Amino acid sequence: MLFIPYWAGLLSGHALMAAGHVLMLPLMAVAMLRRRDEYTQHHRHAHGSHARPETANEAA
Repeated sequence: MLFIPYWAGLLSGHALMAAGHVLMLPLMAVAMLRRRDEYTQHHRHAHGSHARPETANEAA
């Protein structure tokens, strides 16, 4: 969205970087609020995909 004014020469590189970082926080907050249930539920990993890997000391 900000690249068009940048490419047209209406926005400097520094202004592009600053505006991008300023807009990042509210846009991330909007994304989190839209998926509120994913961020407020308790995360349990019932499946074994996150099991601790076996180390060389434990295998011996």
